[in-house]
Amino acid sequence: MPTAGAGPRVRRLAHPDADVRARALGLPRGRPVLAIFGSAGTLGTELAATVLPVLRAVLATAAGADAVVITAGADAGVTHLLGLAAESLDGRWPRMVGVAPSGRV
Repeated sequence: MPTAGAGPRVRRLAHPDADVRARALGLPRGRPVLAIFGSAGTLGTELAATVLPVLRAVLATAAGADAVVITAGADAGVTHLLGLAAESLDGRWPRMVGVAPSGRV
């Protein structure tokens, strides 16, 4: 999300193989892109406590570089931790794109 409180924008593709361009998603051109994917399973408390500060630092760095972060559009596992990390940045997060099947959004 580009700014705090703006809320997510949902774009539906006509079919799974649709050609998606950054401009159609409202994303700026010429920006660094970071893709973060990981387990959708439950992470143990100790592992989550280790990974969360790393994700906070990664997102803060990505925001400072005006990067776009691409991740799964789920609220589980690593993606859930990514959401928690973003919330802790007080609205100073990078633009984020979550990719999810239509039936899950």
